[in-house]
Amino acid sequence: MTRKQQGIALIQILLITVILSVFAMYLTLTARQQVEIASWSQDRAEAEVEIHSTEAEILFQLLTEGTQKLSIESSNSTIGNHWNFYGQSFKHSSYVNISIQDQSSLLNLHFLHKGRLNKLLVKNGIDAERSSQIMDRLLDWQDADNMPRANGEERGNKGAQIRNGLIADITELDHVFNLTSFEKELFKNNAGIFYVGDFNPLTASEQLLSAISNPDVAQQILTLRANRELTRAQFERITDLVGVDDFRFYPANILAITYTAKINQAVIVREMVISLSPYAKKKRPPYNVLLDRS
Repeated sequence: MTRKQQGIALIQILLITVILSVFAMYLTLTARQQVEIASWSQDRAEAEVEIHSTEAEILFQLLTEGTQKLSIESSNSTIGNHWNFYGQSFKHSSYVNISIQDQSSLLNLHFLHKGRLNKLLVKNGIDAERSSQIMDRLLDWQDADNMPRANGEERGNKGAQIRNGLIADITELDHVFNLTSFEKELFKNNAGIFYVGDFNPLTASEQLLSAISNPDVAQQILTLRANRELTRAQFERITDLVGVDDFRFYPANILAITYTAKINQAVIVREMVISLSPYAKKKRPPYNVLLDRS
């Protein structure tokens, strides 16, 4: 074999070695990816199980203890000692955090309390004229007639397409009026569609508390609430809002619950709105799921 032939053979061997090495690296990488996917799938399945388990525990506690058992009123209550109903996330187990938002602390979009909504908008820097436009558009969007309000808009007026029915989801606000990102966030944090009834200021947001009182008073309420010292008596003393007809001072039976489960790199978030019926009889279930999305 000549030197030239030997050189060619060596090059061929080196090429084959490189190809085999690249192929081996590919197989190793693929195997590693498959292991990671399998591990992630297992973690995700475990996270799903954790959420379902937590949901069962939460529903059991809510149905047996009742939302009225707040920290001041029931020091031995699981709900009172460890939970809150104003949307602040808290740790429920090693893997799951939850947040619970009392729906009676939100302004209902179907039946507007114009006084509170106007205060919320104006005290957050929105001028009175725009506040009136927003409220009139909301009312015209949902009422059954075709008569526009002073600052509203109805079907056929300026080519607008109006629902003339109740808002089905808060994201529908994008179609009602050209809201700024700040206005959208204001509605997201303070408005809802699920609860119709009295208003619970004890679980309201800082923005709503500032609107019905003032920022200094709102801060006092938030401090007491964070320390689990907020009661009806304390609230009425600080705000001087005594005997308001539509105030309630415990959470309603309609709650928005967000479950967040994290196991290694797998994270699952599940949002639910439930309506509790702890005294349901016969075939009626003790709770209804009004919204469920992951």
